[in-house]
Amino acid sequence: MAQLCLWNASGVTVKGCDFLNNTDDGISISYRGIGILSVYLTDFNVSGRCTDPFCHNHDRNTFSKLTYGIISNGGNDVLIDRCDFIDNYGAAKIISSESLQFTRNDLNVYDYDEEPSLDYESFGLYLEGCTGYQVEENDFHDGLLGLVVYNSGQYTNEIYLNDFYNLNGNGVATGAIGIGINSGTRSPSGLHFNCNDFNQTDYAIGVTGGHLVIANDGLIYVSSSSISNIQGRSLFTGTYNSADNTFWLHGMTDQNDFYVDANISLYDQYRYNGAYDNLTDRDANINSFDNNLVSKHYYGTFSTREQECPSNLEGGGGVISIPLMVQKLNDKEEEILTLKQEYSDLTSGVNVNELIHLASIANSFIIHTVHNALISSSPYLTDTILNTYLMNENANKISRAVVMLANSPLPSSVLENIEKSNLSTGIKHYIMANQVGINILEKIETDIQSAKASKQFITDRLHLKYIHSDSTALIQEWKNMLESKNDIHSKEKLLNVYFSKGEFAAAENLLANLETELLFSNDSEKLSQIKVKQIELSMRQNGSEQSLNQSDVNYLNTLAEDYNSKSGSEARSLLMAAGLEEYDPVIILPNPNNQKSAMAGIAPEQEDLSRNQDVELSTLFNIFPNPASNILSVEFITSAESCTFVIYDIQGRQIRTIVKEESLGYLTIDVSELESGNYILYSPQLGERKQFVVKH
Repeated sequence: MAQLCLWNASGVTVKGCDFLNNTDDGISISYRGIGILSVYLTDFNVSGRCTDPFCHNHDRNTFSKLTYGIISNGGNDVLIDRCDFIDNYGAAKIISSESLQFTRNDLNVYDYDEEPSLDYESFGLYLEGCTGYQVEENDFHDGLLGLVVYNSGQYTNEIYLNDFYNLNGNGVATGAIGIGINSGTRSPSGLHFNCNDFNQTDYAIGVTGGHLVIANDGLIYVSSSSISNIQGRSLFTGTYNSADNTFWLHGMTDQNDFYVDANISLYDQYRYNGAYDNLTDRDANINSFDNNLVSKHYYGTFSTREQECPSNLEGGGGVISIPLMVQKLNDKEEEILTLKQEYSDLTSGVNVNELIHLASIANSFIIHTVHNALISSSPYLTDTILNTYLMNENANKISRAVVMLANSPLPSSVLENIEKSNLSTGIKHYIMANQVGINILEKIETDIQSAKASKQFITDRLHLKYIHSDSTALIQEWKNMLESKNDIHSKEKLLNVYFSKGEFAAAENLLANLETELLFSNDSEKLSQIKVKQIELSMRQNGSEQSLNQSDVNYLNTLAEDYNSKSGSEARSLLMAAGLEEYDPVIILPNPNNQKSAMAGIAPEQEDLSRNQDVELSTLFNIFPNPASNILSVEFITSAESCTFVIYDIQGRQIRTIVKEESLGYLTIDVSELESGNYILYSPQLGERKQFVVKH
């Protein structure tokens, strides 16, 4: 039972109210009701009430001894500010919010000692399928689990300037955990923890997953979990810096500062950027972690929290005005355009689709055609072309090696496949020894992704500023600005505005355009999210679950079975909003029996292909086909830096000289104009001659 139930009633404001359960303490916390239940697609504001003309003081909302303080399901724009949550089973459970501001709240997490059976279930703030949120200046304390972020998707989000303390006592109590997908696969986007303080926590930050039994679905499996694989990066510029989280000095063992479950981690390794410090009771970098899964780096010296971590809330030193943030957004768009043009200029002569096709069908009959086509477009072959050719076992090994060398340094995905290829061990080592620097195309692609992640973050912050401004003129300004943008994320924010303003015809057109655009992409997850939004629109237009036809329900039920995607979370949200299903929160704490990575202490099974080592290959000199009518192919390996080839006829006359400035090479020689007969191909560097026949 809820003390305040909101159902499709956007615009509700709650200020300075108390929600509590005064019943006998003997009643289980599981049956103490809910303070505010927003069960159906409602935007609302729960914040402190000003008690003086200048709003220096506020009468805070209080939620005490309830099962849940606040549940919000499907509210696009939700503001929860200056609230006190005291001994609730779950302080706030927020599902599928696209624009949440959760700030300046105090969360005295439930004392699980009263009911040990709930030892692994209570929490402070639970976010599922949410993005674009601002979680800042909150206190999470005195309980089991502070914060859960589950399936935020590939978006860039930030947990900033919060205090997590006295979350301990049972060995697995944790400040904040990321479950499910909270990052992109290979990009700097994702969930970032910056400027938070962790004091007296069994674990500080955790990335968890695995099996869990929940109501309705029984046994579920979160098979892959992540947060951003780079912790410590400016979300405005994309440059590395210190994350400026601080950790209490609990020792140097296990993974208490940064726990990663190796069995479900999306990444082989995380990068954590911290700082040096002169603190006496804290460290500004992680100390206890699994170095098989996390690498530790230093950027600058942490002085004080006030100096390094300014507040982004009103009156804080980190506040950026709307005009300045709009300028940052425009600058980021210009940066993206510049980078895309640079990439286009480098690859203008590369016919990607044709070369992928050639790389996939290469065999001994057409190897010379494929090889020459690939070499002529080097060194700007994309990773897809390179991987296709590298893993084509029908293609000549030396040719594949030469193409890899011509495009070195190779993209990281290609380097990963070097080990998996059927090239000889010596050639693998030789290729890896020639990897110096970063592949130029991959660097530009990474810079583009970084700029896009920053743009998305700035867009989300602007959205919060405009939407929570309570100014009709500013909201209209934001709407007009979003309508001028072409990127998908801006269109998603525009959709939120349309939903909030009840402009359903405009929302329907926008969703149709997004669906058409995504049908021609490989982003099936994003397309699923758009289809869920189309069903949500139908529910908003008709105001009830009656708008759901059986095909909609079937589609949502199928998606809802996926506990590893944001679209799965969004589908479950709509099924709950329609009153068709109920789902428990997904909470998986660190496993004390899985302290170390599965890789720890185990010798690698694959070859150690270290870079920048001197590698000496055995000499090689092969020619084929023999007889030849049009093309004679030559494979060679020499210890010299270049290799010369001279063609002689049977009388010893020199016909042609070819010089290759490489030690390992694949050469095609046009012999179509030579008369039929016997010839000799001689290489002084190889000290060997080969006789071949031209036959027309």
